[in-house]
Amino acid sequence: MSVAIKPLSPSITHKPFSVVPTQGFSTFEVLVSALEFGHKLQKLQTLKLDYCVLLNLLPRDLTQLQDLRHLVINRCYSIAEMPPKIGKLSHLRTLSSFIVGSKALNKPGYGLAELHGLKLGGSLHIRGLENVPSELDAKQANLISKKDLNRLYLSWGGSANSQGSNVNAERVLEALEPPSILNSFGMNRYEGIQLPNWMRNPLVLKDMVEVILFECVNCEELPPLGKLAHLKRLYVSGMKNVKYIDGESYNSVEEKAFPSLEKFTVKGLPNLERMLRDEGVEMLPHLSILIISDVSNLKLPCLPSVEHLEASNIEEGASFMEGVVGNMPCLKTLDIEFFKRLKVIPDQLSSLGALQTLRICLCDELEYVPEHVLRGLTSLRTLEISYCKKLKSLSEGMGHLACLESFSIGNCPELVALPNNMNQLTSLKEVYIKDWSVLPESLQGIPSLQSLVIKRCLSTSLPDWLGDMTSLRELKILQCSELRSLPSSIQRLTNLGKLTIEKCPELEKRCKRETGEDWQYIAHIPQLELISLPEERTFTFGANLMRPRVNRLKYDEFDRMVDK
Repeated sequence: MSVAIKPLSPSITHKPFSVVPTQGFSTFEVLVSALEFGHKLQKLQTLKLDYCVLLNLLPRDLTQLQDLRHLVINRCYSIAEMPPKIGKLSHLRTLSSFIVGSKALNKPGYGLAELHGLKLGGSLHIRGLENVPSELDAKQANLISKKDLNRLYLSWGGSANSQGSNVNAERVLEALEPPSILNSFGMNRYEGIQLPNWMRNPLVLKDMVEVILFECVNCEELPPLGKLAHLKRLYVSGMKNVKYIDGESYNSVEEKAFPSLEKFTVKGLPNLERMLRDEGVEMLPHLSILIISDVSNLKLPCLPSVEHLEASNIEEGASFMEGVVGNMPCLKTLDIEFFKRLKVIPDQLSSLGALQTLRICLCDELEYVPEHVLRGLTSLRTLEISYCKKLKSLSEGMGHLACLESFSIGNCPELVALPNNMNQLTSLKEVYIKDWSVLPESLQGIPSLQSLVIKRCLSTSLPDWLGDMTSLRELKILQCSELRSLPSSIQRLTNLGKLTIEKCPELEKRCKRETGEDWQYIAHIPQLELISLPEERTFTFGANLMRPRVNRLKYDEFDRMVDK
């Protein structure tokens, strides 16, 4: 993947120049070619590089663009260092990403000192901090003076070819004190144990709206995040030693913790016990989205404002469901995945009268969904169940889901039938069936069904009663390699507007326009889509792509969050 470039008009100097992926040329060569226009690009003010995955270095002549004000580098996974002397771009106001490469250990012009005189604003992501040769070099970045900077992200350990550094990560982080006007801050793979003093200074963090602490594995405690009045989004992951999100003391009568927090994500904190060290403190009055994974020891208070809960990798699945879900009366979306010791959906779920979406995935021990639990879900509109290998029954409670509009079930090998009262689901419009040996008979007679997706059905034929689904408007048959033909009854589906057949080789032959044996049954359908298996492709790489590659930066969830 690379870029193509068109001849530049004189007006290019007044417009942003964007490099976007296409096919045909090396990203590096095209970027160099662009810079060779010299007199036409010297006044260029904006250069955007987005998703140029083969771009492994920036041209050394980039610093000739003396009028450059905005250099945006997003999702360019292969760049491992900046061109030398980037600090010469004195008019630069936006630099979305600065990578400290291994050359910064012994060569001038590649380190954080290049940021010293730049009056940067907006967002800055500094990667490769493990290559910073000294805390003095970190201090030279002069971040504290950049009063227009409002988003700062710091990453360690991102470069696969890093030579490392003997400098203590704690001292480097202490030297990277930002201005006190940040509204978003993130750290990625910080290896220190203690956090810097400035992270405990309420004046530095006072305007913070978002904090991301990703895989800081050695940290033992966090800054006083609960006292940040404007904090709305908090993401914490990979801190095995942390017991409390906020270990500060509170006046339980007057103070509320996390007064503005709306979204909280916590993953991989196996020893996390509580949100606060202090008990009895009112907290999280505005929390609406909670995402948790691998935090089996966490005890949460009653959270009446939470509307969206995603939970995964929970050891005591039943206990979690009983203790947490029962304290969220306003829950509208519940997503559970990789729950252990959960054989039966607990009774407490039946109290969630506001629940609209329920997704259950990869709960290997789940066997049964009780009827009274489903009866209590009076507002449920979407139900998705997949990869629950011991699930045997959904119970007749399915028929009481009066508001259900979308139902998906797949990869549950022990489930051989659906409840007989599915025809009572008068609001059901969409059904997605995946990895069944035969189509469940109880799908017959669903009065309002408009969309049916059948994926990886092992049967050689579809039932004749398919033609009785007269309200059906869209039918998708996907990856059913054993399917040999369509039932003649499909011609009774006069409301069917679209039929999609994908990766079903035998069926595709029979449904070819005008010539297929089953064409007579589907000729009335306005839109027919046949999608075959893709042909094997042979790629020829030009010499311009065969240069030695610099190892890629490791892009992860943190990068996806901050490269906006």
